[in-house]
Amino acid sequence: MTRRFASLIAATVAAATLAAGVGVASAADQPADQIKYRQAVMRSVGGHMGAIAAIMKGEISHTGHLSAHANAIAGMAVVAADVFPPSSASGAETRAKPEIWQDWDEFLGKAEAFRTASANLASVIDGGGDSAAVGAAFGDLGKSCGGCHRPFRADAN
Repeated sequence: MTRRFASLIAATVAAATLAAGVGVASAADQPADQIKYRQAVMRSVGGHMGAIAAIMKGEISHTGHLSAHANAIAGMAVVAADVFPPSSASGAETRAKPEIWQDWDEFLGKAEAFRTASANLASVIDGGGDSAAVGAAFGDLGKSCGGCHRPFRADAN
């Protein structure tokens, strides 16, 4: 019983330390660092989208990797809105338009559409959907990306 109690205390202290460390780190985030992080998240999504497209076009034969790519996108979709804190509207070069923070509710709606479409793609793939179903779900995901990029992302220079 003493060992069990000591383990419980150690786990509680570790969790509290981790939580405190996360809070301190997020309070210290600089706008330029937030922008770099956001860009890394978005590049990750783009990389997985490109990988799925290559597999679906038959350019790459790793069909068994579809689930990993789709689930990675779904994971990034969960944090999509979080990587746009108001403090990251400026501070480094970014293609994020000010309209994101000016029309936050619309932006959140677009982020939710991305979350829904990415979860659906992962579900279709993990459920053994045929190529037509996967293609349709992938197309819907692409539309959700464009639905946010058009109003909220500036063109590349």
